[in-house]
This record gives sequence, C-alpha cells and structure tokens, in this order.
Amino acid sequence: MARHPEVPSPLKTGHLLRQLKELHFVGREDEMALLQGFVSAESSAPPFFYLQGLPGMGKSALLDALRRWLESRPATTYVYVDGRRLETKTAETFLGHLGQALGLRRSWWDLQNILQHLQRLVRKRPVVIAIDSYEQLLSLDNWLRERFLAHLSPKVKVVLAGRRPLPSPWTHSPGWRLLVKHHGLGPLKREEVAELLFRMQVKAADPDRWWHYSYGHPLTLHLMIHAHLEGRLSDPARGLQDPEIALGLLGSLLQDPMSPRLKELLLAASWPFAFDRSLLEEVVESPVTVDEFYELIQCSIVSRKEKAWTVAEPYHSALRTYFLHHDPEKAHHCRQRLVDLEKRG
Repeated sequence: MARHPEVPSPLKTGHLLRQLKELHFVGREDEMALLQGFVSAESSAPPFFYLQGLPGMGKSALLDALRRWLESRPATTYVYVDGRRLETKTAETFLGHLGQALGLRRSWWDLQNILQHLQRLVRKRPVVIAIDSYEQLLSLDNWLRERFLAHLSPKVKVVLAGRRPLPSPWTHSPGWRLLVKHHGLGPLKREEVAELLFRMQVKAADPDRWWHYSYGHPLTLHLMIHAHLEGRLSDPARGLQDPEIALGLLGSLLQDPMSPRLKELLLAASWPFAFDRSLLEEVVESPVTVDEFYELIQCSIVSRKEKAWTVAEPYHSALRTYFLHHDPEKAHHCRQRLVDLEKRG
C-alpha cells in the first residue's frame, strides 16, 4: 500500500521557518547588542527605542531577530504590532491588535483594561512591545504617545520602527526627547554581504561588486541574489537595471497611497542627482506648488542634501529603471529636459 508523503507538522514547519529566517539574517551585531541592552536595562533607562531606516533596510527582520533572541530568555513577553496590518488606522483597531497579541478576550480590548493588564504582567516578567511600520500610524501618533505610551509602566520596553524620523513632539518636547533612544539603521557591511553570498551559495561571486551595486541594501541584495540563482542576473552591475528587481524593490513604496501627481514628481526627481522645487518645475514643465513639493520631500526615500534634495540609493536607480520600463517616452523626455538645462547652464 502506497504511503502518502508526510505532511509537515506545525512544529517542524515552524522550525524550518526559523532556520530560513536565521539563514537570511546576517550581520547587525551592533544593532542586536543595542536592542538586547535596551530591553535588558533597568527601568530607570529610557523606555522607548526608535529604529529608523529606509524601506527594505531590514527593520522588520531585526525586530524578528530580537523576538527569536527573547524566546531563548525565560518568561519574557514580546508583543508585536505591525502598522501595515491595521485595516483602519484607529485607536480601536490598534488596541484590538494589541489585545489579540496579548491573548486577551475581546471584551478586554480597550485602553484601560490593556494598560492594567500590562501593569500586572510587568510585575511578574519583562515585557517588550514592538510597533513596526510606525510611519503607517502617524495619524495616531498623538493618541499613541499621550494616551497609550505615556501611561505605560517605565518597566515596559517599547521598540518603534519606521521609515521617517519621529514627528516633532518626540524630539522638540524636553520630556519626550529624554525618553527615546534613536538609532539609524544603515546598509550592510562588505563582510556581511560576503557572508550572505556564502550562505546562499552564490559561487565565484566578488563580494565587493555585490556590495557596491546593491548599495549594501538588504532587500536589493536579496532580490539580486534571487535573480542570480534563477539565472536571470549574471552581473550585479546590471541588478538595478532589471525591471523585475526594480519593481520588487519599489513594490511596497508604490503600493502606499500616492496621488498621480506625487508619483509623477517622484519619478521626475529620480533623474537628477539632486533637485529643488525650481528644477522639478523645469523637468515636469508645470508649476509645483509648495504643498506638492512638501509632500514629495516627506517621502521616506527623499532626504536633504546640502541646499537641495535627493532620492536615496538604491531607490534612485530603481525609479529610473521603473520609469524607463513603464513610460519610456516620458522618461526619455525628462532626461532630455535635464540635458537641455545643463547646456543652458
């Protein structure tokens, strides 16, 4: 009698997923040491930690690595809320996700009961709350800061992760400024890229070239490795010129709520190495209002560069590839406009 293939048990599947996550997670020893020290610190230390980085820089992966580390510690409660998963950005939805993660019955999913539960819990064991994709919750920032976080026990450690700097009340208020430890998550180091290439069995690879052409950006690097293993990419120098890699990198960014006008300005901003409002007006050949420009520079991939602004790599290159692939006529027109402007001086 033929035997059916064994169906993986949840335990075996969970173990496999853990192994795969650990395989793909390289480096970040300094960041892990910071987070481990933060969650292990006495209650007199700042209770909030903000991890900021570009999309795809590995913030969620780092939080997941923290979760795995905490699982090895006895009796630590780790609660994770992802701003991307909240169907509606309301206090009720946030409390529902938090209450569910804490294992509370639905009738207890209100602010007072959750605060009381956390107060009782932290008397017995360490409690860590991680709120990911904080940029998705900016409409809730005042409520989260003043109604929820301000009323937590200082023994509850809260890790926030987001693409943009925290709103001004976090940094301008003397009280809040002293309660938050900030850390910017940068690119992977050369040796970390080499380690990932080794783990993924990318043979005869020059780590320096992979590091250089991926900008040490974890998501870009993973997309390039995947394309290489599929036989679609032989040279990392062409990685960000591949439409599939560019779209994979831009996927979450382009899925965010974005007006057609903002998308037009963002794509136009990807052609010059730096831009200001007047240059954009020349490229798109139409006036750019103050509000439109402000919305553009609030994008998580746009940053200040001396007296102008720039789109950060690898998104600068990926946007160019996307633009050329999806609207080549307009892309070439924008490029020609820049050439003409340079000739005019």
